[in-house]
Amino acid sequence: MSTETPPSAEELQEEIKKLEREVEKQRNESGYAKRKYDELSTKYAEDEKVKVTLAEKAGEYAKAKEAYESNIKTLQSEIDSYKQNENELERLKAVEKKYTDFIEAERASLIALLPENKRDECKDFGLETLRVIVSMLSDKTKTISSGSGRHVVTDKPWSDMTPQERNDYATAHSRSETAKKIAEGVRR
Repeated sequence: MSTETPPSAEELQEEIKKLEREVEKQRNESGYAKRKYDELSTKYAEDEKVKVTLAEKAGEYAKAKEAYESNIKTLQSEIDSYKQNENELERLKAVEKKYTDFIEAERASLIALLPENKRDECKDFGLETLRVIVSMLSDKTKTISSGSGRHVVTDKPWSDMTPQERNDYATAHSRSETAKKIAEGVRR
């Protein structure tokens, strides 16, 4: 058999201290591992919160992007509407120009029918006023006395006039007025 000598008290004390250091070392390592575990758990929880926050922000971003695109579409439709209004405005300006030109031409023709000494007085009158004045002047001249003492009635259509009335009318009026009278009679 083997004869081993039992360890001495000093050796056992040394062995106990060694084991206590080992236990202390393992406790320290275990505490370090626990702290590391707690630290990593906390970091993981924070990362999870960040992920949730990022997901929420992504949702908010998507909503903001959708609202932005909707606003862009609305603005584009307003721009298109403004362009249509601008085109309509240009068309109306052209119509206004034609209307203004027509009114001025009508005024000029009515003023030309007035006696020369009255044209300056009436040049600033409106179209309706000029029409009334020309109408009143033409009513006064409807009966024109001819050289034979007969009256020529001018409101009678050319086709209804006798040859003598036509001759008297043509003598009393200018060629253009006579041509107008003849044209009126043809249109009826």
